[in-house]
Amino acid sequence: MEDLSPRKPPQLAIKAEDTSPVGENGALVWSTQEGRHLTYNENAGRYGVVGVYPALASVRIPDLVYNSFEELTSIGTMLLVQNSQFFLPFYLTEDRSISVMGYNVTTAPSTGSASVGIYNTQVVNGISMPYELMTSATGMDITTVGIKTATPTPSITLRVGVLYWASIHVSQNVTLRSCVPPSRMLLGLFTNPLVSLRITASGLVNPAPSTSNSYTGFSSAPILVYN
Repeated sequence: MEDLSPRKPPQLAIKAEDTSPVGENGALVWSTQEGRHLTYNENAGRYGVVGVYPALASVRIPDLVYNSFEELTSIGTMLLVQNSQFFLPFYLTEDRSISVMGYNVTTAPSTGSASVGIYNTQVVNGISMPYELMTSATGMDITTVGIKTATPTPSITLRVGVLYWASIHVSQNVTLRSCVPPSRMLLGLFTNPLVSLRITASGLVNPAPSTSNSYTGFSSAPILVYN
């Protein structure tokens, strides 16, 4: 009988394939027919992809010049508590340099500030979590409503199909524009996936915690924009 064990798992109606970061072993696969899904071969888990799952991909906010790191299906508001840091996992559909990051304040405190950044990924015991702070902007305004942006430093280029984490830290309670992504069918039930993680911190941590019980999961997320 033929030994099938060395064979790779089947791909999902592949329309286009990107071989970054390391060619065939570890390549992430973009499938337009499957509706913005990523699939992978047996080595892709090293790069933070632990299963076939809908990708959080960049989309453009209507009537604005900025993109978002979240799927904008159900848009609302979200209270970010003082000294909270949120992490939002995302993939990009193309290589992109990040020149602007920001957020949208809907209810402003009288004092305080925010910091934003982007983290790469660590995988511990098969669980993907944020890791090192790659770029950031600090001291941003939260005391007036509206979209606030800054130029993060250092300048970085993010690669297609790689798992990153957009992050925001606030020093005071503030309400931001937020979103809840569409429900997913999981084990026969419709459910909202976890789309953000939160920790308590005095500023942007570096590195991020490496234990999963350090994080609290949320099915909603503050909308972080970029350009």
